Amino acid sequence: MKNNLRKPQVLIKQWMNKAKTDEALAWALGLAKDAQKKYIAVKSEEANAVRRKDIQIKESFRKGKTDGALALIDSIESLERALEFSKDSEGLEMIRDELLNRLKGLGVEEVESDEFNPSFHQAVKGKGKYVSKILRKGYLLDGNLLKPAMVEISEGRKI
Repeated sequence: MKNNLRKPQVLIKQWMNKAKTDEALAWALGLAKDAQKKYIAVKSEEANAVRRKDIQIKESFRKGKTDGALALIDSIESLERALEFSKDSEGLEMIRDELLNRLKGLGVEEVESDEFNPSFHQAVKGKGKYVSKILRKGYLLDGNLLKPAMVEISEGRKI
């Protein structure tokens, strides 16, 4: 008979232990879910930070490339003005050609077009749809306008 009396007490203890275990398990699962959410948020922020840094690096590189190309273009334009007035210009032409090659290496090319295009040309004189005279060369960097060509325009082609 003693065995039967103890059994309900043992069952009650087991049930209480199980209830405590279920509570502990639920609490632990809650902690795990919170930790998982925080982990996902941290990983997401890390990925965003890496993306932002990549964008900043690319933008800095693009700006440096643009600034360097514009500085070379200014030097080339100065050399070309000097060539107009120089009697012995072979050395200056070699320097200009070397600078032009460096520009090509950076992805710079001259704007070339017979038809006036306001996206690439700055008209300073005339009316019409054709470039009649190039006053200053224009340049593209990786296909994007770097410096517009300064041109005179007319109804007929005269370049």
